[in-house]
Amino acid sequence: MKEITDSVDPRIMFKHQSLMQDYHGLIHISQASLGKAKKGVSALLYATIDDKKLLLGTLSQDSFPHINFDHLFFDK
Repeated sequence: MKEITDSVDPRIMFKHQSLMQDYHGLIHISQASLGKAKKGVSALLYATIDDKKLLLGTLSQDSFPHINFDHLFFDK
């Protein structure tokens, strides 16, 4: 399983990562989906908070192309 594949870019939703680093407040993530990808392709979805890499989920074109969750990230 690859973290980032040639056909899938899991950073599309937050592609301006430097803007997110300067943001102080609340971020709510409710869903993620895998765009067009080859059959059998999987992608790991990560969030980096305070220099800690957290695995949010695994997207798979075959079985889980879409994930619903309720994650809140906020600045202390």
